[in-house]
Amino acid sequence: MTLQENEQNKADKSTSLKEAVVEQTEKLGQTAQHAKQQLEETVADGKEKIAEEVREINSSVQEQIGQFKNDLLQRIDALKGQLSLSPQDLGELKELLKKEFSLIVDELSQLGKEIKEDVSQISSKHKENLTASLKRSKDHTMEVLSKVKKAEKE
Repeated sequence: MTLQENEQNKADKSTSLKEAVVEQTEKLGQTAQHAKQQLEETVADGKEKIAEEVREINSSVQEQIGQFKNDLLQRIDALKGQLSLSPQDLGELKELLKKEFSLIVDELSQLGKEIKEDVSQISSKHKENLTASLKRSKDHTMEVLSKVKKAEKE
């Protein structure tokens, strides 16, 4: 092998290595773009799911409030039928209404606590999903990067 052929082989290997590095770098860029798109899709899906769950909870709360209102009106009507309008009866009605309103307030407070817990659970699930997605994207990107570095060394 002549000196000129030897130098030509080295130049070909160098060009080949540069091409491999460029190709791997392009692949890394594509993989990073793909990971970013997946992350954006996951975030958008998570936001949509949370919004849907909030709407469902909201409609459920509205429905329950409507039921409470109807129950209260029925109880008041039943009480009106049972009591005459003497001052003593009006005092009893007042006390019964206070008790009924207290029960309703307690039920609404409990419902509010349950809603807060549901929203916290939804938020934590969303956070866990995003964290897992980011970790997968990072791992995949790091894997591709290590392949590129390995190709550069060769």
